[in-house]
Amino acid sequence: MTTLVDLFRASARRVPDGVALRGGGEEVTYAELDARSDRVARVLAGSGVGPGELVGAVVGRCVESVVTVLGILKSGAAYMPLDPAYPAERLRYVVADAGVRVSVGPRAREVPGVVLSVDGPGEGRPSAPSAGDPAYVIYTSGSTGRPKGCVVTHANVVALLEAALPLFGFGPRERWTLFHSLSFDFSVWEMWGAFVTGGRFVELLVEEGVTVLNQVPSVFRYTATAYREAGCPGLAVRWLVFGGEEVDLPVVREFLGEVGGVRPSVVNMYGITETTVHVTYKELDDAALADRAGVASSVGAVAGRGSPARGGGFRRRDVGRRGRGVVRVSGAGGVDPGAVRRAGLRRALPDRGSGA
Repeated sequence: MTTLVDLFRASARRVPDGVALRGGGEEVTYAELDARSDRVARVLAGSGVGPGELVGAVVGRCVESVVTVLGILKSGAAYMPLDPAYPAERLRYVVADAGVRVSVGPRAREVPGVVLSVDGPGEGRPSAPSAGDPAYVIYTSGSTGRPKGCVVTHANVVALLEAALPLFGFGPRERWTLFHSLSFDFSVWEMWGAFVTGGRFVELLVEEGVTVLNQVPSVFRYTATAYREAGCPGLAVRWLVFGGEEVDLPVVREFLGEVGGVRPSVVNMYGITETTVHVTYKELDDAALADRAGVASSVGAVAGRGSPARGGGFRRRDVGRRGRGVVRVSGAGGVDPGAVRRAGLRRALPDRGSGA
């Protein structure tokens, strides 16, 4: 079965001279990114890192961070993003809770634990991951108790990409921005949506012509305000993809009214970390955008993955009503294996009404 490493290498073979990343005054092609992340994988393998290992990735949103994540995956290990901006107590907790032995990355010395330098040429022989191996672990916020690490496999992410990417038709001409922290799983969609389709990452929305813009609706309010304050310059955005929350329609309508040229398609998606980023998809056409309710839900399934939210007892839940809900996921491909080092902790149950 296919892994994320397989998908990246396929793009590197298909568009080796295509630009994969541009940032911090640096431009990196797919072939160069492939070679640089191979070196990181060799260094990790030479230090005994391999399949089944969880490596702390102390990263931001820069070229070297992407190199680090790819290198960890190529070593056969999984990455666990560690944000130096988080409180030291939380970082100490998640490192210990997940059993992280080493951390790497451009800011690794800012977090507790053993730091491994990946600056050398590397002499190890990496072991390729399998589809069922973990790709990453992302810790929850801990708002309902102690943070828990959600384990997501290569197969989980590949299932997302195979189901969702055909809905958009992204290609090598797309320019993406890694807007979200790697500690937030929206970044998984951004990173692999770009790499699987041969797109490129850039930093600047207007100046570098971003064509795929992913946003959490509450954050988009600030993006829209900044755009307005900049004088509403021309945009190249073709897809405006929301995730994680209901969309505030008045904000979107005002933004679209200020955008010159071809109006972008607007999509709202939803999912949780345990179901691998997105399980629902709803394109907001003119009728949906004109809805006077003021918000747009994400009801509408990504093929073979999701369904409308349901309330307690798996009853269909009215959109907009508050309460405890259940996201139904069709098939096993999107549901993660569980929480790191908590084999018995799971909240995925069969839907007796559908057989899912």
